[in-house]
Amino acid sequence: MLSDGRILVVATDGLAIFSADGAQKQIIVKQNHDVPFDITYDDYFNNPQLSPDKQSIAYDDG
Repeated sequence: MLSDGRILVVATDGLAIFSADGAQKQIIVKQNHDVPFDITYDDYFNNPQLSPDKQSIAYDDG
């Protein structure tokens, strides 16, 4: 959870931030479903974490 109540989540269409009430979604990085299906940084977003300075997001790309 971010300091303003928003929530960092892995959504079906990418890495996203939802408003605290879930009414608004902002895609941070769109998930790559393009052909060819080469493994790239935007294929998987496991265990996303916000950096202490809140300027970066780290995640395990699977």
